[in-house]
Amino acid sequence: MASSIHASAVAYQGEVIAFTGPSGAGKSTLIAALGKLGLPMFCDDTLVLDLSDPARIICLPGHKRLKLTPEALALTGTAGQKKVGVTIDKFYALPPSGEVGEPLPLGRLVFLEDGPDLAAREITGADRFTRLTDDHYTEVLFASARRLDRSEQFALQARLAQQIPMTQLTRPRDRLQFAASAQLAAKLVRNEEKSA
Repeated sequence: MASSIHASAVAYQGEVIAFTGPSGAGKSTLIAALGKLGLPMFCDDTLVLDLSDPARIICLPGHKRLKLTPEALALTGTAGQKKVGVTIDKFYALPPSGEVGEPLPLGRLVFLEDGPDLAAREITGADRFTRLTDDHYTEVLFASARRLDRSEQFALQARLAQQIPMTQLTRPRDRLQFAASAQLAAKLVRNEEKSA
């Protein structure tokens, strides 16, 4: 069984750390910034999960290219390539630390949120299940395509909530604090930052 989550991700020490949030939350921009810090991209925008092993969740490598707005290119110092489309103000970009092309287990899911202060905290209890229904439209589309009934959808979300460690990363949407938020995200990836 397979599923998908609206997320962009990097790989670190044989695991995938995925960053999720609504469209416009800065997932791709953060992945480019993490690439500048030596972390290779695993996927952009859609994280495909293989759920066939009940003991672990395996991530399948990305099939989409990194796409960044002109502002994100400038903010991360990443070179843009060809424009995505005539009416789409994004450019394809090469991930600064390359890409990982092999399936890897999912190590953590990080939820990006806007806020006045830069902070990270573990997500626990029922909030873990609730977070999986926030803005993960790829999950909804996948469920529709597979025609999952409500009980199957619930079981899938419950499994994800039970097996995936989750963190909330709150950060100001301020250009002057972007480098600090990318550094904190890198510490989360490397498991150097203990949540408050």
